[in-house]
Amino acid sequence: MQVTDRPSCGEAHATPEPGKQESTRNHELHFYLDDASLLVGFASFIEFGLKAGNTVIVVATESYRESLLQRLLGQGVDVATAIGQGRYISLDDAEMLSTFIGERST
Repeated sequence: MQVTDRPSCGEAHATPEPGKQESTRNHELHFYLDDASLLVGFASFIEFGLKAGNTVIVVATESYRESLLQRLLGQGVDVATAIGQGRYISLDDAEMLSTFIGERST
């Protein structure tokens, strides 16, 4: 798989190598210039997923999760319903990391 860069939009897309069949899966990698751009892109991605009926899991710092929630609400996304249906799951990054790493003693 090759990665092509489109600097004008700050995204990189995986494309199949010449002679190989294209997969039905799509993986995207986005680069953001600053936190505000990240928040806008992330909120749009989550909004699209929720409107498509998908489950979205957010693992981020408390401040990012709060900013994201406010942005989604401002965009008219019915986050309360998604939470009630178990389709919007918001988790603290430090807590999640500790579940994978566990407590280490030195």
